[in-house]
Amino acid sequence: MLEQIAPVIDFKAELSNSFDLDGKVAYLPGGYGGIGEAIAWGLAVRGAAVVIAGRNAEKARALAENINEAGFVASGLAVDVKSVGEIKDSVDAVVDLHGKIDILMNCVGIQIEQPLLEVTEEAFEEVIEVNLKASMFLAQAAARRQIEAGNGGKQVHLLSVRAQLGIRNRGYSAYCSSKGGQVMLIKQ
Repeated sequence: MLEQIAPVIDFKAELSNSFDLDGKVAYLPGGYGGIGEAIAWGLAVRGAAVVIAGRNAEKARALAENINEAGFVASGLAVDVKSVGEIKDSVDAVVDLHGKIDILMNCVGIQIEQPLLEVTEEAFEEVIEVNLKASMFLAQAAARRQIEAGNGGKQVHLLSVRAQLGIRNRGYSAYCSSKGGQVMLIKQ
């Protein structure tokens, strides 16, 4: 993976002083797939200790191991973001491991493709639970620990253009609703 992102990193080398994350701790729930993986590498390369989490602990730990083998600092843990208790426990685990949480990089998200007239209650609830409810309680748990530390922190929630624009006749009703809700959540 490092070979794939190295050209991008080298291209932005002149920005390294303005994007120095040495000594920072970043928590990435949902950080082992697609965009999340690239973000995990980017934060690690910039000096952050990254904690990658998700339902699949093996994937989280495998990515962390790859990052560690490249000479950076990472760890992986399991979290089911459908459980508020597990969310809180995962944030506590990050603080227990590193003493703080400077950055919450929320990469959690699912899409169940069903047109508006076919969306089931179960599918809608699952998308809202993972994309919106989990974001709320990840933000809350991380903010509490960041405030306790006395120096605040940063929170980034991976969104989608679909939060603002939606998309007709493509089965994105639940997804767009959940991402739109995230937009309002992060404005609080």
